[in-house]
Amino acid sequence: MQENQLFFTPPAQSGKGFDDFQARCGAIFEPFRMCPERRRTDFQWCTNVKTGHGLSLVRIQCNSGWSLTQDGDRRGFSVFIPRVGGYEATLDKRQVEVAPGKILLAPIQQVRHIKLYSNDMRPGIALTFDDTTVTKVLSSLSNDKVVDCRDVMPVLESSSQVGTTLREMAQLVEAGTFASQALQKSPKAAALLTEAALTFIFENVPHRGIERIQRQAPLVAPRHVRAAVDYMHAHLHQSLTMADIAAAVGVSVRSLQAAFRRFYDTTPMNYLRRLRLEAVHQELASPENRLPVSEVALKWGFVHLGRFAAQYRAAYGVYPSATATKAHLMLH
Repeated sequence: MQENQLFFTPPAQSGKGFDDFQARCGAIFEPFRMCPERRRTDFQWCTNVKTGHGLSLVRIQCNSGWSLTQDGDRRGFSVFIPRVGGYEATLDKRQVEVAPGKILLAPIQQVRHIKLYSNDMRPGIALTFDDTTVTKVLSSLSNDKVVDCRDVMPVLESSSQVGTTLREMAQLVEAGTFASQALQKSPKAAALLTEAALTFIFENVPHRGIERIQRQAPLVAPRHVRAAVDYMHAHLHQSLTMADIAAAVGVSVRSLQAAFRRFYDTTPMNYLRRLRLEAVHQELASPENRLPVSEVALKWGFVHLGRFAAQYRAAYGVYPSATATKAHLMLH
């Protein structure tokens, strides 16, 4: 289970010259070796990195091409989304090209070489999920417990149905860490979104283990559902994810989803959201609460405040601000 950690945020860096770029950012890309496309005296670069919850986000801006060659055996899974320029990648012995409008998906252990080319300082984005998170999500999706995501279909059209959803997820993660920083303030939401993005990829993009994932989920007993609900209540204050819940009760995520639909006519995540909405209500209704509505919502994993307010009103008949105001009036 992910702890309630914050994103680790080293300072944004920028400079001139590839040697300076390599010296200051080489550790970010290890065990990949950095090489310039060609030596330029006017080479400019800028990087911004966020790391946490099994995910690293790297925004890279360069005015010239450069490449990475893997010298070690790093594992995990990466999603590359160019905005200008593009990528040329060698995945084992397969070569692919990715231009703007496309998305590159790659198990890191299969990436032998990747070239990034650009003549513009607009940033591309790379999301890298660590091996522990990848293994956890893959294990949660199948009762076989051993699922391999190698040989994933490497290039998606971002205008396709799957590509559009994945691009929107990536943009939400990017905005929540670099712009609004809402995900940095809400570890619960960050953990859920990280897992949701990987789950979506592994369930919808062809790869070596997708047939095992897509098999009919076996029915589970009501006791597993009760155990899942008990686990949610006991760990509500933590950054709980679907994989955590499924692993705790000994079933796959897909089996647990089928059971919740059968017994509760909802999904496990909707059920967990309902419990967290109740936790928000109890905290806002307490006269001792001193936090503003937005911070209470983020604390319990609600990042989109407009959507949260609508969900709260649907459940309790008033907006969360009304509950907080009423509680404060009780002190006077």
